[in-house]
Amino acid sequence: MVLYFTGTGNSRYVARKIANMLADEIIAVNDCIKNSSVQTVDGERLIFVLPTYAWRMPIVVENWIKNTSFPSAKSVWFVFTCGGAMLGAPHMAKKLCKKKGWGYMGSAAVVMPSNYIMLSNPPSKQQAQKIVEKANPCIDKIANIISQNGVLKGRSGLFGMFMAVCINPIFYKLFVKAKAFVATDDCVSCGKCQEICPLSNIKLQDGKPVWGNECTHCMACISKCPTSAIEYGKISKGRNRHYID
Repeated sequence: MVLYFTGTGNSRYVARKIANMLADEIIAVNDCIKNSSVQTVDGERLIFVLPTYAWRMPIVVENWIKNTSFPSAKSVWFVFTCGGAMLGAPHMAKKLCKKKGWGYMGSAAVVMPSNYIMLSNPPSKQQAQKIVEKANPCIDKIANIISQNGVLKGRSGLFGMFMAVCINPIFYKLFVKAKAFVATDDCVSCGKCQEICPLSNIKLQDGKPVWGNECTHCMACISKCPTSAIEYGKISKGRNRHYID
């Protein structure tokens, strides 16, 4: 069973390829979190495909895993999509598996187009396509290892663990907020941002999106907007948006 969480489509893309190669079921954790619809997931083999947020797996996903029952789970793999390195994500994954009583089968990184518009300009569509094409052989290799019940070799290292355990909480507290999101006059009131937000943090008021206090900076709303009408203060102006359907 392949379970994925995604903001701008990177992890969904990887999860679909792995699920197709393994002829396995696929579940969107986004929908589970948004609708609170899944309390139990039944499968012996679990493959989580997740982005790295601030040097670790997304906190909202970790909390969902902790609160969800996986009665048959035995072997669990983690595949992390990232713009460069997964850093502390394997450490957190291994720790989570120990807490859940799962057999940890390792972690692997797949470098995909960067989408975190707050820190850097995402690649253009042409650049993003090249990055995805380069990632395909890596995805195939990971799927082959999993199909043979092999172990993925990704590690965190001391620096990665430090960033995930010590720096991540500070980063989240200071920077992971929704208050800077705004809709410009280009907004056409389509409601896609409200629909796509995994935390149901966006509501339309008088036809315009308004953000609440729950946000994980997944970049879904700003990247999926069909008219590029969403900005994050002045930081995002003029920057590319990356999204894979």
